[in-house]
Amino acid sequence: MENYEYKDLVDFRVKLGTVVATKLCEIIVANRYLGIMKDEAILCMQELARRRGLGDDFEFEKYIVALQEKLPKLKLDVEKIMKNPIKGLKTLKMPGLFR
Repeated sequence: MENYEYKDLVDFRVKLGTVVATKLCEIIVANRYLGIMKDEAILCMQELARRRGLGDDFEFEKYIVALQEKLPKLKLDVEKIMKNPIKGLKTLKMPGLFR
């Protein structure tokens, strides 16, 4: 899965064994941070657990925590976002977003 592209969730599951552990962790963090790719994140966690069971000593839990700590904290005002999604998203306290 060199280019990390997939057609659907079944294709993703088939190619999962070829993905490096750090990329699996990044997908999990993307899900936790942005709420995207829920099904893929679950499969990634299952794959990391499977690899651990087979003797892989990669400490993915620590890697995930480290990635999460690098991300800026989101301060969401859900009411503003729901009233006017574009304007609400522009009020997020995230450096580099919507310059």
